[in-house]
Amino acid sequence: MFTTRSLGTTPEGRPLDFHFSGPAAPWVLLLGGVHGDEIEGVWLMEEAVKRLSGAESAIGVGILPRLNPDGVARGQRWNANHVDLNRNLPSKDWTPEVKNPKYPPGPSAGSEMENQALLALLKANPPRAILSAHSFHKYQVNVNGPAQAWGEVLGKLCGYPVTEDIGYPTPGCLGTYTGKELGIPTITLEIERGLPREKVVALHFPLVEATLNFWSKP
Repeated sequence: MFTTRSLGTTPEGRPLDFHFSGPAAPWVLLLGGVHGDEIEGVWLMEEAVKRLSGAESAIGVGILPRLNPDGVARGQRWNANHVDLNRNLPSKDWTPEVKNPKYPPGPSAGSEMENQALLALLKANPPRAILSAHSFHKYQVNVNGPAQAWGEVLGKLCGYPVTEDIGYPTPGCLGTYTGKELGIPTITLEIERGLPREKVVALHFPLVEATLNFWSKP
């Protein structure tokens, strides 16, 4: 069974609910709702909480379905401070420059409460791997760090291309910070934007199961 606790609160006071099951280590982090307008990832991770509750697993499973609950509530990409959480992490390439109004990086790296909670979690107990579910019209399995073999498994299951470059600059993003810099295998699953919930779950929940199977191996 999952135990649920809050990792903290958002600028608007919403809890960052974190669900955990299985051994404390090793474990895999499943993440959704980094961008509040990419509801497909939220649906997938909410379904994972339901389906994996009570399931036996050789590896720990931590699920944060909504890293950006304020953004989800507002239906917007950014958090309540109008910061793109996936441009706000303290990677070496982080910059305060707003190169595109769509991607405001915040006043400083890691400035946002949501990312501070995530960073504290990663520091306290680093996961074996991270699967972060987004959505994009250019659907893909984007790999960062030592994640290529895992990515190929997921790509075969869903028919998405496996990429190392998402196609545009992403300073301060999770893949760069945890994958390339910390060496934690990290996949950004870009679900096809606009799919109905039932199709999102049917096509992509097998990728969640495959992830746990892949990282359960010694």
